[in-house]
Amino acid sequence: ELEGDLAALQEFAPKQRVLRARMAEKEELEARISYLRLQMQRKKTPHGPPHRLSEAALQGRIAKVRAQAVALDDEIRPLAEAAARLPNPEWGSLMRAGNDKSHLARQVERYADIYMSRVSNFLWQTPYSYMRALRGTLPHDILDTADR
Repeated sequence: ELEGDLAALQEFAPKQRVLRARMAEKEELEARISYLRLQMQRKKTPHGPPHRLSEAALQGRIAKVRAQAVALDDEIRPLAEAAARLPNPEWGSLMRAGNDKSHLARQVERYADIYMSRVSNFLWQTPYSYMRALRGTLPHDILDTADR
């Protein structure tokens, strides 16, 4: 029965939007740190165009951006922990997907022919019903407006 999970996720949705936004900020900071580290490497070795700032200035910028990332992590951590505990504090979401799939999600993906939120959804089906899967998409697929 996944209705409890769905209700908890819906209630958490505003915090999830904040978490998603902070994670996007974190990715930008991580990209900035990577860029600055590359510039630092170019100061030490003759590969690629040299950066105009001194090593000390680059180290200062790296430290500043890392401090911003640490502060952002402090903001992200409680949101991520709360999201991981939805709706059950012991094992989290029953049917979590994405990079951190739940055990049940892995089992369903691997073994289930049909997945529904509850068995009673089959109430009006006969043994002769033909179940068709919805079309699955990948991130690079271009969605037609009729597919949405």
